Amino acid sequence: MIRIDKIRIEEFRGIRDLTLSLNGQNFAACGPNGTGKSGIVDAIEFALTGNVSRLAGAGTGGLSVKSHGPHVDSRSKPEAASVRASP
Repeated sequence: MIRIDKIRIEEFRGIRDLTLSLNGQNFAACGPNGTGKSGIVDAIEFALTGNVSRLAGAGTGGLSVKSHGPHVDSRSKPEAASVRASP
């Protein structure tokens, strides 16, 4: 089992700057649509695998972050995105 002590997310999807101290415990993220809940899950997956599987491949059809979620598109400055997780 992988346990994350702390995760720091910067300029990743809609998250500008967020640090979560999870202390290796389970956590839940709740809030209104568009507030970054999925971004946290995507950041954790990216930190562990280097990929965000739900945003690529079969089943995504013609969806794109650029067209359907411009508020979370940071592709013009990819060097600003950072996700760091510590065990």
